[in-house]
Amino acid sequence: MSRVRVRVCIAAMLVDQLLSQPVAGEPVPVLLGVSSWNPRAESVAVFVARRLVEDYGIALELAQQLVGRPRLADGSSGWWVLPVLDGLERFRGQGLCQVY
Repeated sequence: MSRVRVRVCIAAMLVDQLLSQPVAGEPVPVLLGVSSWNPRAESVAVFVARRLVEDYGIALELAQQLVGRPRLADGSSGWWVLPVLDGLERFRGQGLCQVY
């Protein structure tokens, strides 16, 4: 089995495990491939919202809320979804951390 397939399998197993033991109030894990993402042109939030629309048929407004509104009333918590990004190795050596 190739390394790519192993990484995809591990990412899928992680999402499956997290979904099998949900914790109330915690974000929902979502597996997303990054092959269509250009991090210099699109923020992570915009990318995740777009993929929620494209891959899962979620309405754009709802997808934007899932990645744009805090889960807790005081605003101290993160997104409603936990993106598990598959394929980040394609950005190795490209200064990915600098585009956030």
